[in-house]
Amino acid sequence: MAKADASLEEFRYEQVEVRGLLETSQQIQARSILLGLNEDSLMKPFRQMAGRPAAGASLGGWYEWRPDFDFHHDDAGFAPASTFGQWTSAMSRLYAGSRANGSAGETALGERARRLHSLLREEITPDYFAQTRFPAYSYEKLVCGLVDAQAMAADTQAWETLDRVTRAATSTLPGRAIERERQWALGKDTSYMWDESYTLPENLFRAAKTGCLTGMPTATSTRSAPACRRTSSTAAPCT
Repeated sequence: MAKADASLEEFRYEQVEVRGLLETSQQIQARSILLGLNEDSLMKPFRQMAGRPAAGASLGGWYEWRPDFDFHHDDAGFAPASTFGQWTSAMSRLYAGSRANGSAGETALGERARRLHSLLREEITPDYFAQTRFPAYSYEKLVCGLVDAQAMAADTQAWETLDRVTRAATSTLPGRAIERERQWALGKDTSYMWDESYTLPENLFRAAKTGCLTGMPTATSTRSAPACRRTSSTAAPCT
């Protein structure tokens, strides 16, 4: 009897070529948006929430930081910078996809993802996670962006950045996944019950497969993360 084949694996982004007219136009539009984002605007909430000078126009909506936010009647400022990791994830994935057939690809996308993570590494502070209603959700999306950049955009400092982000987030995360509408942030209003800590395993699992979470800090530990293995350029959705 023939030996069973190895388990199935995902295609890497650079192994798939998009050819359809509609799909190609969507790629072009996405590239234009990603390269058109102002870096100071993307970094603005992180800097503001750390009490630092913050140049650049606000991106508005949920992304902006509003210290006087009131969930009873406000919408803008609800989850500042919570999608930063999704933006950098998209840059890395689109860069990897542009490298089909061995081409150099859209190098500007990979460069931008790496540069934004370099800025994040310098600007991230515990103050950011302490002041957002979505510390778990925001942290998990940052993990997503960093894992993708390491795997797909040659971000050789992604794990150092993840270490700093994790240290900044640890004290604000729940000890376990909490269902929505459950009170776990003591002394906070109802809107702090809407965080989605149950999404944490999604990209922490991907990071853990590389070994980069071994030695990560906990509430009682300050150990540094070790060097990690390089991952393949496949990924779960960063939703």
